[in-house]
Amino acid sequence: MRDLSVAFSEHPLAQDRALLFEEAPALVVQTDKALLMRTLTNMVTNALEATSPGRQVRVWCEAASREPWACCFHVHNDAVMPVEAAVHVFQRSFSTKAKKGRGLGTYAMKLFGERYLGGKVSFVSRPGEGTTFSLQLPRRTGSPARREMASCF
Repeated sequence: MRDLSVAFSEHPLAQDRALLFEEAPALVVQTDKALLMRTLTNMVTNALEATSPGRQVRVWCEAASREPWACCFHVHNDAVMPVEAAVHVFQRSFSTKAKKGRGLGTYAMKLFGERYLGGKVSFVSRPGEGTTFSLQLPRRTGSPARREMASCF
């Protein structure tokens, strides 16, 4: 979480939005740190893009409530995703932005988070509550060659 906070400390999208990294419990996840950072960076970037200037994006990590063997990363913003977008959100090349070359962020979240990190990527978007993307990862996995210890705090 510290590395993610540092990565966004000077990010242009974060300049006129509040980016709050909540205190995390002392959890350790054995995973590919580069892919974890890429997945979380995509989550935070999308949340910042969906957040109006002056509003807040929250990022936090916690032990999974139903699976004690897992750790969950969450990124929340107040914007509500339209149903038309929500049903396509993880499709490759789908974007709500008009620019070409977009639409890989959520696709990459799902691909990296599930296929390569062995976790589960999901989101909830409800009026009055906003949108929260989550990445649930097992705290320990097999021993692929490029595993590093990633810390939540």
